[in-house]
Amino acid sequence: SNVVVASIATLGRTGSKRLERFDPSHFKVIVVDEAHHAAANSYKNVLSYFKPDLVVGVTATPQRGDNVRLDDVFDEVVFYRSMLDLMEQQYLAPLRGYRVQSSTDISSVATRAGDYVESELTKAIDTPERNQLLLKAYNDLCQDRPTLIFASTVDHANSIAETFGRQKIQVGTIFGTTSFRDRSDIFQRFRYRELPVIVNVGVLTEGFDEPCIEAIIFGRPTRSPLLYTQIVGRGTRKSSDNEKKNCLIIDVCDVTVGKRPVGLPSLLGMP
Repeated sequence: SNVVVASIATLGRTGSKRLERFDPSHFKVIVVDEAHHAAANSYKNVLSYFKPDLVVGVTATPQRGDNVRLDDVFDEVVFYRSMLDLMEQQYLAPLRGYRVQSSTDISSVATRAGDYVESELTKAIDTPERNQLLLKAYNDLCQDRPTLIFASTVDHANSIAETFGRQKIQVGTIFGTTSFRDRSDIFQRFRYRELPVIVNVGVLTEGFDEPCIEAIIFGRPTRSPLLYTQIVGRGTRKSSDNEKKNCLIIDVCDVTVGKRPVGLPSLLGMP
């Protein structure tokens, strides 16, 4: 075949027989999407097997949460544009940021591998008062905008959905265990504005492409620039009819001493 599109989960797993179907010199070029993952063993299994003339990596988030460097896979960055550059050049939808002050104290939440420990974070932020604050932010800022909310755990997501439901706001919840059929139904209803809100836990980050998203609420804070950038990126897709003017990014700013989360200003290089 001249062009092969492969899943790294099958091609790159240790002991994969699929690699052996090809001569190592068969491909002249290998293109790696989501190239910030290329330092993982599964990717290295593929890249070490083949002997291409050129390896090209493309990614919207050229950094890793574990600080592992990518220069043992790629020699140099040959082209770079920031998210702000792409907005100014009208490739991405503009962002409008809001900070919602919270009285929840997350100072004692521990961090691991560059982000908050999920169990401790959920214990701190999954409270009736804070979930009510998310609802207020939605009512004040997001009504009539298809809204995506990121929660820390399944319990947190369900608590948010229940809080919204008490005000008769329909919410779809998506977890790793949500079936393909249920996901498809939620996405379709969301796309046609029959379902105003989706709450998810770590699923709709990388690779989720839905241009109708016009508001994102960070129900969970994060210290990971990679995760924050991926989440914000869900709202930068432009609509095909160009009716989407911008996407709201709502950071819920909890009380903390040290271990400060990432926010929209830091992502865009602003004070």
